[in-house]
Amino acid sequence: MRHVIAACWLFIALFCGTARAEFSLAVNQPESCAGCHQVQFSQWQASQHAEAMQPASSNTVLGNFDGQSLTHAGVRYRFLGAEGRYQIALTAPDQPERPLDVRYTFGVYPLQQYLVDLPGGRLQALPVAWDSRRAAEGGQRWYGLDSDLGWDHYAFTWNTSCAECHSTGIEKGYDAAQNRFYTHWQFVNVSCQACHGNAEGHQQWLRNQQPSSVAHSGFAATLAERGSWYLPEEASIARRRDRPDGGQLSACGQCHSLGARIDSWQPGSKLEDHLSLMLPNTPLYHLDGQIDAEVFVTGSFRQSKMHDAGVVCSDCHNPHSLTLRAEGNALCSQCHLPDHYDRPAHHGHPEHSRGAQCVNCHMPATVYMGVDARRDHRFGIPSPALSKAIGVPNACSQCHVDKSPDWLIAGMPGSTTQADAVSLWLHQLDRGEITALPRLLDYVSTANGHRFRQARVMAALGAQMDDPALTELARRKLRSHDPALQRAAVEILERLPLDDRLLMLLPHLDEPVKSVRLAVARVLAEGLVRGDLSDADRQRLSRRAEEYRQSLRRNADHPASQIALGNLSLALGDEEAAGNAYRQALRIDVSYSPASINLADLYRQRGDEAKAQQILLSARQQADDAAISYALSMSYFRQRKLDDGLDAISHAVTLAPMNSDYVYAQAVALEQSGQPLAAITALEQALKRQGERRQLVELLSLYAVNYQLPAEALPHVLRWRTLAPDDRRAAAIEQGLRRQLARPTQ
Repeated sequence: MRHVIAACWLFIALFCGTARAEFSLAVNQPESCAGCHQVQFSQWQASQHAEAMQPASSNTVLGNFDGQSLTHAGVRYRFLGAEGRYQIALTAPDQPERPLDVRYTFGVYPLQQYLVDLPGGRLQALPVAWDSRRAAEGGQRWYGLDSDLGWDHYAFTWNTSCAECHSTGIEKGYDAAQNRFYTHWQFVNVSCQACHGNAEGHQQWLRNQQPSSVAHSGFAATLAERGSWYLPEEASIARRRDRPDGGQLSACGQCHSLGARIDSWQPGSKLEDHLSLMLPNTPLYHLDGQIDAEVFVTGSFRQSKMHDAGVVCSDCHNPHSLTLRAEGNALCSQCHLPDHYDRPAHHGHPEHSRGAQCVNCHMPATVYMGVDARRDHRFGIPSPALSKAIGVPNACSQCHVDKSPDWLIAGMPGSTTQADAVSLWLHQLDRGEITALPRLLDYVSTANGHRFRQARVMAALGAQMDDPALTELARRKLRSHDPALQRAAVEILERLPLDDRLLMLLPHLDEPVKSVRLAVARVLAEGLVRGDLSDADRQRLSRRAEEYRQSLRRNADHPASQIALGNLSLALGDEEAAGNAYRQALRIDVSYSPASINLADLYRQRGDEAKAQQILLSARQQADDAAISYALSMSYFRQRKLDDGLDAISHAVTLAPMNSDYVYAQAVALEQSGQPLAAITALEQALKRQGERRQLVELLSLYAVNYQLPAEALPHVLRWRTLAPDDRRAAAIEQGLRRQLARPTQ
């Protein structure tokens, strides 16, 4: 009888669960919103959100599938279509032609990609696309996307790289043991629920006759953050009376940003509760913060005065149609008084010319994926002088392509902005000029400085210096309550001994912003094994380490997450789990060099150098990678195989000539193999390429003193003294050389 009752309860639970899911799906259908919100629904229907991903059909496929072919990156693609079925037949080198069924269209304008079926539940976005622009614009053609990755690389896998932003309610369903996906969604495209959240509460609010006591009309949060703006007397720019709470940026930023997803987005959440936003560092951005790689807007916008003034996405963009609120300079004139800004006295160009358009100067476009021009949302001021000084692009050159830098500089009179000065100091720091250090430290120390840019500077300082002043600055920035600054501070403090880390960071384990507390958990996790913690602190740290582990598991289909899982396991003393995670990363991508390096290092720590070397040699067969060659050279050097090590490190330098660590190791190997003059030559050549790298100049000086005449060595030592004026050893060596040169010749 008990079995019968249990079966009944199981049936009821399953039935109610299914009914509940179907009810939720029904109330969240975009069509269910149309009854009351017809205008917004119609706008959405015509938007790229509605067409972000669609089943392939004659109504959705824009490309010409008439049998034509394209060869790209050594692979031949034929585009075939018949009776409503579409295929892309590809022929890779030394392989027969392989027809792949097109399941979905991906995007619509200015290009459209196509998703094909691959084994393991994968949908793959092939690195070829249809240019959907008009023929007069160069469109209506097949073309290849610029990439050095193979067509079947995991980065092109929809489940891993694309799904969460092109569809709604994605459940990735990755099974690591089988290395396959069981992915499903609520809606194939970007629907109302993707931005507004679940509508069940709203439907209940309607059924209850819209009680005013219910916040946000039954939704969990509101996206209405455009705010109230006014123009102060004698001002030229409007000001906002209130501050946005960040919910709208969080909703838009879940897709329009570059970072690590650490949780599912929820309405009303802060951006860094579900995303660890990438800082505007090189090579993603130029040194002045302009976009370089494809960074998806939010990181640029966070650098802007617009963001700081309280501007939100919907101030400029209609969130349903995705069109601009106004055309041309009228968009900017919503807040910027046209009598002051929309005139030649401000922009210096004839009216109605390209140069008179605000966006062409303050939002220059960069073309991605071959045809997709995207504007920089940093809203910077073009600086030809900075371009000449450090090589960053400037908007002036996009129009005046035939003009010299000096001509452009003459046309842009005015003082250097603080942003330009910081960019110049960062350039000097990158070249090893330590005179930039105190200036950058002062910039970060400023209480009212731009926090996101300060975080970027802190990251650069952390990579270049190890100084108590920086440690103290990082400790203070932990209290800033800005997630980017706090995360940058944690990364600096990560270098400290464990006891110091625990002392400084344990109080921040329960930070309200998830990205910050996960960063703290990552660098303190080993304290669970080696730290002398109280029971209360051990429990707190254990909870946060598990929270960090779960955030990584949601992206377990990415090799970088497997590396992080392995590192966490290693910090917790579980070498077997660490090795399994590194192997899983290689299972996802056999050429992923960090996994091979970490796995080899794990065997080295166990004393099995032969196994470590075998792993690295195998990895080198998969990818001609500089990091692999460097790691292999270290393995050879540890075994005193100097010639093999020298070959490997020299190859690493050939592949990555701008890496000063590789050059340093190569020079040391040359000197130890009895080739000191070759070491000096290698260092001199590297400094010509890279600029004044202190560690290279210092090594060059020491070798010059040991192996060259004093007159030849002195210029090198003087370079060292310029870079490190307080270095006592350099000063002593200089004095010694000058004494030698002052002695009379025999």
